[in-house]
Amino acid sequence: MVAVDRDKESVLETCDLIRQAGGTAHPVVHRSRSDALCVLHTHTRAGCTVAAQEHGLLPLNQMSLAFYNRVGYHDYEGTALNKAEQRRLVANLDTHSALILRNHGLLTVGGSPAEAFFQMFYLNRAYQIQVDALAGNPPLITPPPDVCEHTATRWHAPPPRCLTRPRRCAFGRPVTRSLRRAPFRAGSQGPPGSMSSSRPRRSRAPGPAWWRP
Repeated sequence: MVAVDRDKESVLETCDLIRQAGGTAHPVVHRSRSDALCVLHTHTRAGCTVAAQEHGLLPLNQMSLAFYNRVGYHDYEGTALNKAEQRRLVANLDTHSALILRNHGLLTVGGSPAEAFFQMFYLNRAYQIQVDALAGNPPLITPPPDVCEHTATRWHAPPPRCLTRPRRCAFGRPVTRSLRRAPFRAGSQGPPGSMSSSRPRRSRAPGPAWWRP
């Protein structure tokens, strides 16, 4: 792990080598957005795929509707950000919590790591669904604009207590913990003990012992 300040200077003796291109977008977002306490940037397969499509994110499912008219787009200008591009990136992000870096990847911001992860998880899931829906070039169904806007408005209502007070999340488990466990629930691969719980529960589905909630 490498810890740096807003000027990309190392603050811990963890690594002497800092990838300048990789650490350029984060500081400029932190400096320009007081609410951006956490900035995430990923190169997932689905995210990079949609970032290369001209139409960008389509309103195909409930998860993508959460970002309806609430996601920015930034054209690819190379691997490193100069001062001029930094200003353009910030302008394209605007007040959104998500930014599509064309031909590159995804970027999300949040008032906490949980909130930024929450945005990134569902943005990437929306992209996964879009890639699958477009496979084979079938005719697609999209909701009317007023329904899309209504869904996005409801999504961006005040965040649930899970994001601000994770110890008091509904159903007794933080949203970050639930999402972290989701990939292991979907398949049979995962480290032993990764699904362990402090409170034993009755098995509801077949599977390895470590998989059961």
